[in-house]
Amino acid sequence: MKYLITGSSRGIGKEILKKLLEEDHEVISISRSKTTINDLPESKRTKWFELLGDLMDEKIHESLVNKLKDWGNLDVLVNNAGY
Repeated sequence: MKYLITGSSRGIGKEILKKLLEEDHEVISISRSKTTINDLPESKRTKWFELLGDLMDEKIHESLVNKLKDWGNLDVLVNNAGY
């Protein structure tokens, strides 16, 4: 399945991201801070596309739209942003 997670750099968003990657799902994450996952094997990181910036930023929207065009579909949105 293909997931989009907002607010993935820490807390529950980061834990959800790690779990999905461990289970071999494809994940786009959006956060204002770089997400650091030290205990995840490199082979699991290949299905992860990270966008850094504010969800309200037009550049982030453009990058997200382009990635979703590549994917063809999105299965689940996990909105963990603190807005």
